[in-house]
Amino acid sequence: MALIKPEKIKSKPTVHLSILRKDNGFTAFFGYDLNKRFAIEVGYNDLGKSTQSVSDDGGLDAKNKVKVITVAGVIKSDPIANNLVFFIKGGLARIDHDEAISGASSLNTSVKTTNLFYGLGASYEFSKDLAIRAAYEVYGKDDGLSEVNSEESKPDRLDTKALTISCVKKF
Repeated sequence: MALIKPEKIKSKPTVHLSILRKDNGFTAFFGYDLNKRFAIEVGYNDLGKSTQSVSDDGGLDAKNKVKVITVAGVIKSDPIANNLVFFIKGGLARIDHDEAISGASSLNTSVKTTNLFYGLGASYEFSKDLAIRAAYEVYGKDDGLSEVNSEESKPDRLDTKALTISCVKKF
């Protein structure tokens, strides 16, 4: 049995991983105020695209698209300091995660997951029917893979969240 001294190993890593997660998405939602403090909402959130690249002998690119549909109850505060209203929301989120892998091998996979979700935010009401709103929403993890060596054909697991700024028009 021979021992190899660490200084004798001259190989260099040949794998490079780069991740681009920067993309813009959009949100559209419809709500109904049941009273001044409680509302219900249905929303659609396109969280954009991300790309991961692995550079090795074969090379792979993975492109992900994530969309979320939500149904929520919203609890609003009394107006504070010139029409500033805080809110919290909670409900169900349906996450649709698509992944396309290309390069040395090709694979298209998709996973759909339903989670409980929550969010919080504030809106500034310019008038009775026009407001600007900022919200942070946490949709939870999808049912994608968390194990690198899995044999299943699913996208990698995502922990989906969104920070949105919206213009609200009431009818």
